[in-house]
Amino acid sequence: MPFFEEEDLNGDYYSVGETGEVLDMQAHRVIFVRNGIPASTQNDPGKISTLKLEGPHAVTFIEDNFFAQLNCGLSPENAAKVAFIRLIALRAGLVSPEFAVDKFKVKYNECIRNSVAISDEAGKLKRGVDLGDDELIPEIAAVLTKEVRNKLRKDFSNAVCCIAYMFRVRGHHWIADMDEKYKALWRKCLKSEDTPGVNWELYAHNSVHAIMPLTLDLFWNVRRAKSEIAGALAKRYDSAPAGCAGVRALEAGMNDLAATLPQYKVLNEDQYEELERLLEKMKEDRWAGSVNRGFYGGTDLGFTEGQFAGIASTIVAALDQFAPSSPLRNSVALKRMAQGAPISGGFTARMIATAAADASNAKALIYREAPDGEE
Repeated sequence: MPFFEEEDLNGDYYSVGETGEVLDMQAHRVIFVRNGIPASTQNDPGKISTLKLEGPHAVTFIEDNFFAQLNCGLSPENAAKVAFIRLIALRAGLVSPEFAVDKFKVKYNECIRNSVAISDEAGKLKRGVDLGDDELIPEIAAVLTKEVRNKLRKDFSNAVCCIAYMFRVRGHHWIADMDEKYKALWRKCLKSEDTPGVNWELYAHNSVHAIMPLTLDLFWNVRRAKSEIAGALAKRYDSAPAGCAGVRALEAGMNDLAATLPQYKVLNEDQYEELERLLEKMKEDRWAGSVNRGFYGGTDLGFTEGQFAGIASTIVAALDQFAPSSPLRNSVALKRMAQGAPISGGFTARMIATAAADASNAKALIYREAPDGEE
């Protein structure tokens, strides 16, 4: 057996995705498609092709993926639900072992072909003589009742688009500190529960992580265009991607300053022109500046936070005096930039505080919401 592996001889020698999605293939994310089961052959990332499955195909697929998830430590209930969600994704054309990684700008495909049952346990299914090829084993069927299947199907589009949104604005499918944000967003989709059938970690990682980023974003766009998702998700489609929160915060704050103190824009003409350049580039390239732009062929935004440190400190000081309850005041990216100008920031803060003390000078800043995708 050779000592060296392929990665030793021809693998990457640099770290990738450390600030965004980390490129590592993990067993619990892999979707298995047995030989003979149809899957999308559409290798155009700009298209989504649905397909029809027959009962025996669905049974084989669910049983393989059910046991694969049991091997990863899931309970039978969660394993069954994850397997069914994967079936919906396969039928929708969102995952396929036929997708070529170079076409989709990824390093590997998390949906693969398997020629035999996933595990020894899968080979020991106790199928009675009265159990046909299109019937699930009782252990899985007991979980996937008609009511459960209907709910998982109806929640699928909104759930996948929630993940697309989080991947865009946070740079990850799911990490622990995102769980409450997922639950809050799901409630904004007018859902009575906190989750779409399984918890968000299982949905984002075990169930649909194999949806390649290009397809994930396309699915969101298609559902938005057809008004087939919740309004809360449709209106978030153009949220600033992770890595660009600072630009959006500056846009809100600098517009406030220009409206409140028109002369300020004249005195800082260069920075306002640079902001316009950044915003225009973000309009032209949906993924410009994103920490995950490599998945989309996005470009570097060329954003230098230090160039806006003085303006950021002015915005923060003004908010402290005139609109302390504004959500923009909680912008982590804005506060980070402001810290880059401690002397000028402190001087600006004192000037604004003095002005605010005079009722004739005080003007409340325009109320702005903190940009989506806060870092």
